[in-house]
Amino acid sequence: MLGSVQAAMEHDWEAAGASFARAVEISPGAASVLWRHAWYYLDPLGRVEEALAAAGAAAARDPLSPITHSILGLVMSVAHDYAGAAEEHRLAAELAPGLAFPRWFYGTALMLCGRLREGFAQCRAVYDQFGDHPLTVGGMSIIYALGLRRGKARVLLAKLESLAANGHVPPLAFAWAYLGLADDRVFEWLERAIEERDPAVIHLGTMPIYDAIRDDPRFQALLAKMNFR
Repeated sequence: MLGSVQAAMEHDWEAAGASFARAVEISPGAASVLWRHAWYYLDPLGRVEEALAAAGAAAARDPLSPITHSILGLVMSVAHDYAGAAEEHRLAAELAPGLAFPRWFYGTALMLCGRLREGFAQCRAVYDQFGDHPLTVGGMSIIYALGLRRGKARVLLAKLESLAANGHVPPLAFAWAYLGLADDRVFEWLERAIEERDPAVIHLGTMPIYDAIRDDPRFQALLAKMNFR
């Protein structure tokens, strides 16, 4: 857990590496150590093959845990193994059908595989059930925008603004909506997410969702803020 905090909250990769090395030394077979090492340290640093090995070992050691399959699926997406990712997310969704994000990740993996209608139906079902969750709204907005249904994407952006008027909305939700609309405000909201120490932003450098802006100097400046070199 110390390594996870040092990575996600402090962006201190040297300290996080030392903590995870010690954790692996103490408990080399612990699934919780393996998947956190994969997700909070190896993947953000682009050490994808090592992340796959650690996440795969975690899923093998704790095959009834939805989190191990979800993490393995996410790392597989980073490795562009979308079919493998879809299968892992399907398993996670079967193990925890009441949770939103295993089902959401399953839907997005299906779309990355080219199974657009099936994947969209999965994500839409999650949105229909959890439509007031800001990250679900932001995620659905980018799906509509990428599907050239920008009118619907803007309606969901307006919904985020309404939610923000009555409570906290994670900056990543707005960032995703603006990313789908190819609006430069995506960089402003990603920077806010970094400032708020949203753990998910440490994956900016690896997750496929950001491929469209990856070469922009403003994106590279965001990575530098998190001590990526």
